[in-house]
Amino acid sequence: MSLRFPRAGALLAASISFHVLGQAAADDTILVTSTRLGDTAQSAPQSVTIITAKDISESTATTLPDVLRQAVGVSRTSLYGNQGALDGIDLRGFGVTGTQNTLILIDGRRLNDIDLSFVDFSTIPLDRIERIEISHGGGNVLYGDGAVGGSINIITKRTGRQGTSGQARLAAGSYDTQQISASLDHASGPFSLSLSGAGTDSDGYRKNNALQQRNAQSDLRFSGDEGELYLKLGADSQHLRLPGPRTVDPQHVDDQGNPDPIDELHNDRRGTNEPNNFANQNGYFVTTGLRRDLSDSTEAIADIGYRNKNQHAYYENFLMYLDSTLGTWSFTPRLTTDYQLFGQGGQLVTGLDYYHSDYDSDRSSKPSTIGKPIHALDIRQTSTAAYMQTTHDLDAQTALTVGGRLEWVRINMHDRFDPAADGVDPIYTPKEAAPLSRSDRQHMLEAGIQHHLNRELAVFAKLGRSVRFSTVDELFQTSPDFSVQVFSPPEPQTAQHADLGLEFSQGPFSIAPTLYYMRLTNEIAYDPSLYTNVNLDPTRRYGAELAAKLQINAQLQLVANYTQRVSQFRDGAYKGNDVPLVPENTANIGVNWVPRPGYELAASATHIGAKRFDNDQNNTFMKIPAYHTVQARITHTYQTWRMSAGVDNLFGTKAYDSGIISLWTPGRYNAYPLPERSFLVSVERGF
Repeated sequence: MSLRFPRAGALLAASISFHVLGQAAADDTILVTSTRLGDTAQSAPQSVTIITAKDISESTATTLPDVLRQAVGVSRTSLYGNQGALDGIDLRGFGVTGTQNTLILIDGRRLNDIDLSFVDFSTIPLDRIERIEISHGGGNVLYGDGAVGGSINIITKRTGRQGTSGQARLAAGSYDTQQISASLDHASGPFSLSLSGAGTDSDGYRKNNALQQRNAQSDLRFSGDEGELYLKLGADSQHLRLPGPRTVDPQHVDDQGNPDPIDELHNDRRGTNEPNNFANQNGYFVTTGLRRDLSDSTEAIADIGYRNKNQHAYYENFLMYLDSTLGTWSFTPRLTTDYQLFGQGGQLVTGLDYYHSDYDSDRSSKPSTIGKPIHALDIRQTSTAAYMQTTHDLDAQTALTVGGRLEWVRINMHDRFDPAADGVDPIYTPKEAAPLSRSDRQHMLEAGIQHHLNRELAVFAKLGRSVRFSTVDELFQTSPDFSVQVFSPPEPQTAQHADLGLEFSQGPFSIAPTLYYMRLTNEIAYDPSLYTNVNLDPTRRYGAELAAKLQINAQLQLVANYTQRVSQFRDGAYKGNDVPLVPENTANIGVNWVPRPGYELAASATHIGAKRFDNDQNNTFMKIPAYHTVQARITHTYQTWRMSAGVDNLFGTKAYDSGIISLWTPGRYNAYPLPERSFLVSVERGF
């Protein structure tokens, strides 16, 4: 086997927006809202991007990753290019491990699982999102491990008025894409109910790239003068075909030794060499809880939830089939208190987070033999954390935020090996891993200050310590001599980081620059030379994020952002070298124009800078080329009808986000081509 798959493929095998410090209130106090804090949190000293439902509606985006990639500081990696399925999101330049260092939440609850699977954004309909809060370099105290680069909290809509309302939408587009969605909201007195469902079918840009997605959710609430009870239910089903990479090998020779160069990327970019590979997933969740006002200044929230997913993935070329089930219980009580101290106000948030996950994964050589797997993993993980964060007004212009979190993680691992299973080679198949139990304890810290110099200008500075624990797929590895499987957990990853930024807003113009620096120790990543996950030599990240907005008039708005990032090894054999798969810079510029009532035109241009190939820690191979795309959409609204037509990648740019070089064949690499020009038209009616 001459090539290692990019992390997303291997992991499956193993298992616009405007950048602001906060939302400006009428008194010019900058606020950052969060459902986890009951939507009453004071401004945090960090850069936060708020994307509203209106921003999404007026953008060119058709998927949630499309929305996120247009925000400052966000990188997206798309391997399969079909409706955002299994796309990776990266904050602050982690490359192949971006998904593990960016914490994704929905309504304040973690979506990142204890395995290496990607958060599936395709299960979250855009029309059910109220807003998105992107905390750049923040969130670890309130939300826990994994928020090293930052956190993204997706807040869903809830019924806001008495009576019944709803909407239905149909869409169709390129690659035989068909979409349908509907929602219904009803409120009567203290009771409210929201129902939504969506379905997507698409052949995808490439062969063996079809997607079938279904999801449904409900939210039932009883609200009173002193709080509310709520019950949320949801289920989703996804069937995704995996086309694999396209190979380029200029030095390839045939069996007779004659030159026979391979260039599938340029000669057959839509093809596949893996017509039978797939990744399917079914899941459901239930969350119930209580929010209660204990006094005029204190609010308590206690909720309990359960989330389950079952995954089936087949990689024929590797003779590998996986049947994995992950169930996670959570209990997350928290208390928010407004207080007065030394004549100034403040807010204190305290809470406990408890998560218990059961992970079972059977692994065989093909689907028909999964009843008698070669390896059967049984892993139990419990995470318990206590946290506290306070934001205190030092005076009318200055606020201080200090917070800390202590988190304990205990994991028990077991493997069962069947030497008589189909596909077992008595010499080369790794044998059973010895059981292992392990406990880790880490602390996370944040401290920062924000000061308003005047009504137009605010500055902030922040220091923090964040942590990432290993996922279960990073624990189960093959020994260096390939004789046995082993449970070999890397040490927890830690990072110290500093942010400095400001926000200036005057009339129709706003601008918000941020500088950041991050030092990491024991960064967890895959070492292709050892075929195992390890703690890397010390690394660092630093860069600048800049976003601006100009409201030219009531009909015309311009938004723009630019991110310059550096991700490097700061010691060891690769000292000074770039971390692979991190774009040097990204930029987006967008325009929203209302030429006449009922008509909207949105257009955006995106630049993705060059980056190193995966496996190129030596920085000796060529870079993945930079590319540019243009997106546009026109929308017409008439009474309760809304019709739109959009085009993505208007000029048909042939690009790829992810690629990996061979460690054994010089000049050979794999790449995952992105779709060329595509269209989508939709019609929607509200009632």
